[in-house]
Amino acid sequence: DANDDDANDDDANDDDANDDDANDDTDRNRACVAVSVLSDTGIFDAMGNPVAADIFFDNAGIPDTEFASATVVGQIRVQDDDEDGDSEAAAGTASDSDGDGSADDDSDSDSGARGLDDLVIDAVVIELGPADTFASVRGVITVDAATQAITITADADSSGAPGAVLTVQLQTGARVFIRDQGETDAAAIVDGARAEIDGVLMLDAAATPTAITAVLVVIEPAAP
Repeated sequence: DANDDDANDDDANDDDANDDDANDDTDRNRACVAVSVLSDTGIFDAMGNPVAADIFFDNAGIPDTEFASATVVGQIRVQDDDEDGDSEAAAGTASDSDGDGSADDDSDSDSGARGLDDLVIDAVVIELGPADTFASVRGVITVDAATQAITITADADSSGAPGAVLTVQLQTGARVFIRDQGETDAAAIVDGARAEIDGVLMLDAAATPTAITAVLVVIEPAAP
């Protein structure tokens, strides 16, 4: 038929190019969590060296949206509406969008629900590079009484450098915590303490780990 409507039917003009599969960013948005870089956030490059926060910006001072991978260690909190820019009501409240006097219906926008875009990580340490750039070494600390040099003897089952004896190079800006007690300083790194250290492993000519550039130290509290 010369006037057949096949040329204008759904097959020819369907919305595949604009459908949810092609343009729905929901899954990507749900995977995004804001990171807050604070004045005391330690930022370290792939060698474990401290860098300034302006590394996240280009030469014009514009945020670099294509920045490389990083591991962020910090505390998660819920943003308020002013921070995340969405229009949700206060948590625990709901809005009645259909005017029936009930906030519990299919067409309302119950606002107690939270998404990942409502979360922010207050960064303690940012480790730049792919996930395996920084090792996590768990073991026992030794402090030389004469030189105050620090080493860690890694546990046999440590995820990083198992069984190795590593010189600990505490980096400028490194953060030190006592587990379940909060932040402290390098004075808490004492002989015989158990600790877990994040850092970049330094290798000798035989590719054997000999040192770690420590950016985060978590000390196990002393037994009572």
